[in-house]
Amino acid sequence: MKHVEKSSRLCAISLFAIAVVGAVFAPPFGPWRRLSSEPVLSPRGSGFESAGTFNPAVGKERDKFVMLYRAHDGKGTSSLGYATSDDGVHFSQRPEPVMVVMVAPGLLLLRLDSIIRGQNGHGSGTVATGRKKAAVKIVRSGFIAGERLGFGGRTTGPETYTAANYKTVNARTTDPRGFACCLLIALLILPPGNSSQTARDYERAMADFHKGDYSSAAELFVKVEVASPGTTEALLFEGKCLIHLEKYQDAERALRSYVGRRPNSDEGLYLLGFVLYRQNKPAESLAMYTKGAALKRPGGDDLKIVGLDYVMLNDYADAVKWLERAVELEPKNKEAWYYLGRAYYTEKDVPDAQKAFLTVLDLDPRDARAENNLGLIFESEAKVTQALDAYRQAIAWQQGSPRPSEQPYVNLGNLLMKEGRTEEAIPHLQRAVSLAPSNAFCHLKLGEAYRRVHRSDEARRELERATQLEPENATVHYQLGRLYQEIHDRARAQAEFDRTMELQIRGNSPTPQPPTE
Repeated sequence: MKHVEKSSRLCAISLFAIAVVGAVFAPPFGPWRRLSSEPVLSPRGSGFESAGTFNPAVGKERDKFVMLYRAHDGKGTSSLGYATSDDGVHFSQRPEPVMVVMVAPGLLLLRLDSIIRGQNGHGSGTVATGRKKAAVKIVRSGFIAGERLGFGGRTTGPETYTAANYKTVNARTTDPRGFACCLLIALLILPPGNSSQTARDYERAMADFHKGDYSSAAELFVKVEVASPGTTEALLFEGKCLIHLEKYQDAERALRSYVGRRPNSDEGLYLLGFVLYRQNKPAESLAMYTKGAALKRPGGDDLKIVGLDYVMLNDYADAVKWLERAVELEPKNKEAWYYLGRAYYTEKDVPDAQKAFLTVLDLDPRDARAENNLGLIFESEAKVTQALDAYRQAIAWQQGSPRPSEQPYVNLGNLLMKEGRTEEAIPHLQRAVSLAPSNAFCHLKLGEAYRRVHRSDEARRELERATQLEPENATVHYQLGRLYQEIHDRARAQAEFDRTMELQIRGNSPTPQPPTE
């Protein structure tokens, strides 16, 4: 918002100053004409080419033709450029709209956050660009753009840019039209739109963001970015809003645009890595975290997501390594401890898994997920009473939660069924299915329970649903085959047993499990 507010004030100041300087000091300007016999701009659809470099010979430029223009590449990047009759075209490209006006003698420079007066006549000036400075060559009687404006600006060889639109100003430095030329170039370079309105929109967007109205904030950030591309952090905060709204595909779009303009933004890279993880793109996510880590040391939460990326890649050795580093870096990171416990448990490292879940409970004594996983550990150690107590405790702790987990219900029901208490198990399994209707494991266990108490129609419904959810799972086909056999549907039973055998031969026979939270 500060950039936008300063921009608004400086626009007015610069227009007035340029007009005055142009009227009083500017040398004569000749008639408008092309810079050379070859077109300086070579339109290609909506694009143009740039070529060559600029090396002014101070003291020999009085009659040189100079063109100054501002263009967009269609991706939100603005470029300020100039062309001369003998040097071709030169660009200064930066990830933010460039606002520069130079009048010589009496150089005026306007760039977002600075007005600088350079030396009169020949010589050089300095452009303040935040963290870096850039040399500016000054020609006695013309307009010239700095050789490098802002960090990231550079001169290259032939290069094609896609331009949504462009304007040109061609001036010869010998006849009197200084005032009009100064004002025209100022209007050309200053960004379009109502800066003060943009500033107000940005302020409202930030206020909405901080009070948690992410939908409204996201809409305003989009409006700000359209009105003033790249001058604020609108794209970054739009991405944050969309993450809160769990619109990860849209968040990816916003953050990719932001990182495209600011490739050295560690925050943007880490957020993009998180969004890619949430979209089940672990390899792409890891690539973003690697880039971010090269710019700034990752925190515990960042390393936690790196570990979970490896979980999705089924590389539990690396998952454990990065999750261990996460808790070393942030010993009170409850989420990292929880997922580390899950990774240990999957790797059958039960003692370390138990320690991790107990650490979670030390940090949060009513963490239902950790308590549920302790129940799994007790069950694996044949401590039935402790396991049942843990599952029931986890269920009690998540009462009133906006997103209760199905896991303690399905685990409690499954253990009760193993203990021969099927009727007691059914209500818990029904609750699990209602909480997670797309979880094949829940449907499988409820179907098994119904089959055991001879509720065949309900058992068939649940087991068929389980096969629909996981058609490549041998266990669910086997249980459905047993049901068909019990109800004397031999043809279907044989088909399910054949399918079971096929999947087992292919080595693709996982037992459906509750998803990792």
